[in-house]
Amino acid sequence: MRSETETIFRSAADSARSVLALLSFAVARFRYRRARGLKLNLGCGERRRDGYLNADIVRSGAADIRLDISSPLPFPDNSADAIEAYHLLEHLPRRKTAAVLKDWIRVLAPGGKLVVECPDLDAAMGRCLSGDAAGLDGIYGLQRYPGDTHFFGYNFPRLKRMLEEAGGRSVNLKPASDYHATSEPCIRVECTK
Repeated sequence: MRSETETIFRSAADSARSVLALLSFAVARFRYRRARGLKLNLGCGERRRDGYLNADIVRSGAADIRLDISSPLPFPDNSADAIEAYHLLEHLPRRKTAAVLKDWIRVLAPGGKLVVECPDLDAAMGRCLSGDAAGLDGIYGLQRYPGDTHFFGYNFPRLKRMLEEAGGRSVNLKPASDYHATSEPCIRVECTK
């Protein structure tokens, strides 16, 4: 059972994190208020992409900016020529996904390209049903640390429908190119605005 002091300190720490997140958002909103031609690598983790603004919710050597990707992005409408998200979408709560995709399309410039790669739920389930327990990683995530859990799974038809509902056009399935594709079945979906 927590002591009253522990509860007070935890509450204060949570409040401080909320204030820092709000300040970080406000600074980014101000800093990028006139941005155009951005290339965003959302949920970069430890993988930095040259020529991109690399963003993640956690501090890492690769991230240029800390952002909660599940909240509206601090960038103006039509300010990004490219948005890429590799193995990020499955880590977001399912109920937030439609709003997140709509926001990414908002930030994408007309003619800009959105790339989403994630585990292929259908193929992962097929692996499990054939007796390959490694397929579970594509469904639930590796769960090595907080945030490394999958909230939801996607296949091409579902992701295509969601992107079209968010305002994406010319939604296409392409071969996955991220490093995850070497160890698990993945899909790459590209669309334009």
